Amino acid sequence: MIHKVSVTLAVIHLVSVFIMGYLIASSSDGSAVMAWLLYLTIDFPVGWGMVPLAYVVEALNFVDSIGSNGEYSIYRDIPNFWYPAIYIGVVGTVWWYYLPQLILRSIRWLRSGRSI
Repeated sequence: MIHKVSVTLAVIHLVSVFIMGYLIASSSDGSAVMAWLLYLTIDFPVGWGMVPLAYVVEALNFVDSIGSNGEYSIYRDIPNFWYPAIYIGVVGTVWWYYLPQLILRSIRWLRSGRSI
Protein backbone atom coordinates (compact mmCIF):
# COMPACT_ATOMS: atom_id res chain seq x y z
CA MET A 1 0.00 0.00 0.00
CA ILE A 2 2.70 2.50 0.99
CA HIS A 3 4.59 1.70 -2.21
CA LYS A 4 1.56 2.68 -4.30
CA VAL A 5 1.22 5.95 -2.39
CA SER A 6 4.94 6.68 -2.90
CA VAL A 7 4.81 5.97 -6.62
CA THR A 8 1.63 8.01 -7.03
CA LEU A 9 3.08 11.06 -5.26
CA ALA A 10 6.33 10.81 -7.23
CA VAL A 11 4.49 10.57 -10.56
CA ILE A 12 2.21 13.50 -9.68
CA HIS A 13 5.28 15.56 -8.77
CA LEU A 14 7.13 14.67 -11.96
CA VAL A 15 4.11 15.46 -14.11
CA SER A 16 3.75 18.82 -12.34
CA VAL A 17 7.40 19.58 -13.15
CA PHE A 18 6.82 18.83 -16.83
CA ILE A 19 3.70 20.99 -16.88
CA MET A 20 5.52 23.84 -15.13
CA GLY A 21 8.41 23.54 -17.59
CA TYR A 22 6.00 23.70 -20.51
CA LEU A 23 4.20 26.72 -19.06
CA ILE A 24 7.47 28.54 -18.43
CA ALA A 25 8.86 27.71 -21.87
CA SER A 26 5.69 28.80 -23.65
CA SER A 27 5.38 32.04 -21.70
CA SER A 28 6.34 35.32 -23.32
CA ASP A 29 7.14 36.84 -19.93
CA GLY A 30 10.86 36.84 -19.15
CA SER A 31 10.26 36.49 -15.43
CA ALA A 32 8.26 33.27 -15.88
CA VAL A 33 11.30 31.28 -14.71
CA MET A 34 10.56 32.59 -11.22
CA ALA A 35 7.72 30.06 -11.12
CA TRP A 36 10.34 27.44 -10.25
CA LEU A 37 10.56 29.09 -6.82
CA LEU A 38 7.15 27.62 -6.02
CA TYR A 39 8.93 24.30 -5.64
CA LEU A 40 11.03 25.66 -2.78
CA THR A 41 7.85 25.34 -0.73
CA ILE A 42 6.45 22.21 -2.36
CA ASP A 43 9.70 20.26 -1.99
CA PHE A 44 10.66 21.61 1.43
CA PRO A 45 13.31 20.98 2.77
CA VAL A 46 15.17 19.33 -0.13
CA GLY A 47 14.11 22.06 -2.56
CA TRP A 48 16.28 24.54 -0.71
CA GLY A 49 19.36 22.61 -1.86
CA MET A 50 18.77 24.22 -5.21
CA VAL A 51 19.68 27.67 -3.87
CA PRO A 52 23.38 27.22 -3.00
CA LEU A 53 23.97 24.96 -6.00
CA ALA A 54 22.56 27.63 -8.30
CA TYR A 55 25.68 29.74 -7.74
CA VAL A 56 27.87 26.87 -8.89
CA VAL A 57 25.74 26.25 -11.97
CA GLU A 58 25.78 29.93 -12.88
CA ALA A 59 29.55 30.11 -12.48
CA LEU A 60 30.01 27.06 -14.71
CA ASN A 61 27.52 28.23 -17.34
CA PHE A 62 29.19 28.16 -20.74
CA VAL A 63 26.13 28.68 -22.93
CA ASP A 64 24.90 32.18 -23.61
CA SER A 65 21.11 32.46 -23.42
CA ILE A 66 21.23 35.05 -26.20
CA GLY A 67 21.45 33.32 -29.56
CA SER A 68 23.45 34.40 -32.59
CA ASN A 69 20.42 36.34 -33.82
CA GLY A 70 20.43 38.45 -30.65
CA GLU A 71 17.24 37.00 -29.20
CA TYR A 72 16.81 35.37 -25.81
CA SER A 73 16.00 31.66 -25.87
CA ILE A 74 14.61 29.88 -22.81
CA TYR A 75 16.07 26.62 -24.10
CA ARG A 76 19.59 28.04 -23.91
CA ASP A 77 19.10 29.41 -20.39
CA ILE A 78 20.81 26.74 -18.28
CA PRO A 79 20.90 28.51 -14.88
CA ASN A 80 17.32 29.75 -14.96
CA PHE A 81 15.44 27.03 -16.83
CA TRP A 82 17.32 23.75 -17.19
CA TYR A 83 19.03 23.63 -13.80
CA PRO A 84 15.83 24.14 -11.76
CA ALA A 85 13.91 21.77 -14.03
CA ILE A 86 16.46 18.98 -13.65
CA TYR A 87 17.06 19.53 -9.93
CA ILE A 88 13.38 19.70 -9.08
CA GLY A 89 12.53 16.88 -11.46
CA VAL A 90 15.08 14.51 -9.93
CA VAL A 91 15.58 15.52 -6.30
CA GLY A 92 12.00 16.64 -5.70
CA THR A 93 10.53 13.52 -7.25
CA VAL A 94 12.82 11.27 -5.21
CA TRP A 95 11.82 13.24 -2.10
CA TRP A 96 8.12 12.67 -2.78
CA TYR A 97 8.79 9.00 -3.39
CA TYR A 98 10.50 8.50 -0.01
CA LEU A 99 8.43 10.93 2.07
CA PRO A 100 5.47 8.57 2.74
CA GLN A 101 7.89 5.82 3.75
CA LEU A 102 9.73 8.20 6.06
CA ILE A 103 6.47 9.29 7.68
CA LEU A 104 5.34 5.69 8.14
CA ARG A 105 8.64 4.69 9.74
CA SER A 106 8.51 7.73 12.03
CA ILE A 107 5.00 6.83 13.17
CA ARG A 108 6.05 3.24 13.81
CA TRP A 109 9.08 4.43 15.78
CA LEU A 110 6.97 6.80 17.89
CA ARG A 111 4.42 4.06 18.62
CA SER A 112 7.14 1.64 19.66
CA GLY A 113 8.10 3.97 22.52
CA ARG A 114 11.84 3.60 21.95
CA SER A 115 14.06 6.36 23.20
CA ILE A 116 16.85 7.90 21.19
